[in-house]
Amino acid sequence: MSDIIVDGILVRFKMLSIALSTAGGKGEEHDVEIFNVLNHFSDFLRELYEGRYYRQLFFQPLPLLARRTEEQMEEEGASEELEAQMDNKGYYGYIKVYTNKAKTATLNHFINRRRR
Repeated sequence: MSDIIVDGILVRFKMLSIALSTAGGKGEEHDVEIFNVLNHFSDFLRELYEGRYYRQLFFQPLPLLARRTEEQMEEEGASEELEAQMDNKGYYGYIKVYTNKAKTATLNHFINRRRR
């Protein structure tokens, strides 16, 4: 895979991680932003780990790139932000649903990686 594409994917992930960090806060004014970031974050992780794009086979699973995104999650503090949103019941409960989707995508990747 081209380094330009990989760099583009990593930049997108870094932007999502930063957006997740800055979307935190209390109050309804942040709920829509948090929901949107979590929605994109969970979709991105799932597509990266499964090698799919909008449920169509688009590219091969990218385990090395997934490992780099895991490192970025640690650097940017995205894992901690996901944990912080686990109890957020805002935006009609969807924030909690999409936080769980993002955590599930992350954990499923770790489980699948151990089985190989």
